[in-house]
Amino acid sequence: IVLNTARRLMVMRPYQIYATEAIVAQVRRGEGNGYIWHTTGSGKTLTSFKAAQIVTAMPEVAKVVFVVDRKDLDYQTIKEFDSFQKGSVEATSGASSLAKQLLGEARLIVTTIQKLNNVVSKAAYRKRLDGMRNERMVFIFDECHRSQFGATHKRIIEFFPNHQLFGFTGTPIFAVNASRNELGKRTTRDLFGECLHKYVITDAIRDQK
Repeated sequence: IVLNTARRLMVMRPYQIYATEAIVAQVRRGEGNGYIWHTTGSGKTLTSFKAAQIVTAMPEVAKVVFVVDRKDLDYQTIKEFDSFQKGSVEATSGASSLAKQLLGEARLIVTTIQKLNNVVSKAAYRKRLDGMRNERMVFIFDECHRSQFGATHKRIIEFFPNHQLFGFTGTPIFAVNASRNELGKRTTRDLFGECLHKYVITDAIRDQK
């Protein structure tokens, strides 16, 4: 459940609970990535928030970084997370702000893929973060089918070797619909590993949702 800032008790749907539990179990095992395939409109933001909230409370995890692929989604996600729990998340105004938060006390950070790419690719930021790069990091990618197939993904996992990656998507990339880039044709499974939970459009139709 989530008690939001309007003092409304939000009870998660079964598929949201199963997806959250799958991510938490993977983090507790301390190895392996994964992705959640939940159809559009099924409440992925609430699911990802609850997963992030639980993982953030694990003392063995240094940071949970929730990554979106556009600036407007950055603001939207922070607003939604803040409605679930006031002050639960740190926003980033730029790459310098992100670097400062990675070095600071913030446990849950929302940022864009562009800011994260700047931090892991520019020498000045890399040097500042050198002392914490081996800490245990959990990255949760929103709409992971869109922005995770270029060189940025490689830079992130190389810079933070002690990482776990989780993606949320309503439209995963499979071999039949994968497009080619400079690193070849890659699927969602290639980058995030196994599908941890599915709730697809046919499930939503069946449930009259």
